[in-house]
Amino acid sequence: MENNKLKTSTADDNIENLLKIWKLEHLQNHFVEHRITHEVLSILTPRHIEILFQGLAVGDMAIFQKNLKQCQLESNNAEKTPKTNTTLEFSDCGLVKKPVPPVKDMLMDSQNGRLLLKHYAKHNLFNEQQRNLLINTLAKYIESKGYPCSLADSDEIENQICVLFPTESKDYYTSGKRGRLYNKIYNLKRYTKSLSKENEPICGSVNKTTESKKFVPEAESDFALRGIRNENTTADEFDIYWRKCSQLRFSQIEHSESTNDILKIWPEYKKPSGISMIDIDFSLKYPKSCNLILKWPLYERKIWHLISSKISSKLNQKFF
Repeated sequence: MENNKLKTSTADDNIENLLKIWKLEHLQNHFVEHRITHEVLSILTPRHIEILFQGLAVGDMAIFQKNLKQCQLESNNAEKTPKTNTTLEFSDCGLVKKPVPPVKDMLMDSQNGRLLLKHYAKHNLFNEQQRNLLINTLAKYIESKGYPCSLADSDEIENQICVLFPTESKDYYTSGKRGRLYNKIYNLKRYTKSLSKENEPICGSVNKTTESKKFVPEAESDFALRGIRNENTTADEFDIYWRKCSQLRFSQIEHSESTNDILKIWPEYKKPSGISMIDIDFSLKYPKSCNLILKWPLYERKIWHLISSKISSKLNQKFF
């Protein structure tokens, strides 16, 4: 359909033109504020869209979802299976495939990768610990960017590793029929997908036993917490780590005496992205709850009455 085709221009112009075609140009500044680029647009999930349109008109969100889905379907039908690692990118003809960067470029784009390159340049050798770090660094990069990776793709990446680091043997990176890199990427993607399915909101009554549930910290919560506090963690990795230590967080919140205590333990809530963290926590704690936007017409008057009755008279006069 002509409606879903993009004009040839820069990445920002692509977003602007697309919104105009879909008659959503009034949302352009909102998309800029949320850093929605052509690359981000191609990997948006329903959860991302829900957060993006929080507080906006439901009609706009419905139009956006419909057109984006149609655009992706048309592109997928038009594309044949690619021969190399690829991900989705917007162009003048819709969504097209973009090759995964070379191994050296991926390593240069992360702190651990640059340290590995520097170490090898000095010592001309990797030990097993450094090989594990190399595999983890590449796997996290590929998974966080949304690149698909087949067995053939993984094999090609292992070949590139041996070329980039000549003293390395491909045997170091193989594990049966699947390579160690492929296994790492597969496990990361499987965990992310399971989180998405497990925590997808389902309209219905809230499970009353959820509130009285005793939260048992996860076995890997310490690892997840270190990932959250690591300045080199990407946004996608942060989302995974945040979910992975939810039971620890809920338990600590439950035993905290005040909001200040909670913010001291979990300062992430005070960051600009804190509202997203709260949304994630709510969906994890109440997986069957509905989006308030969908129920707003039913409860609007009651909610405003509750808010006006709970705040000071000065603020009441200011906002109401």
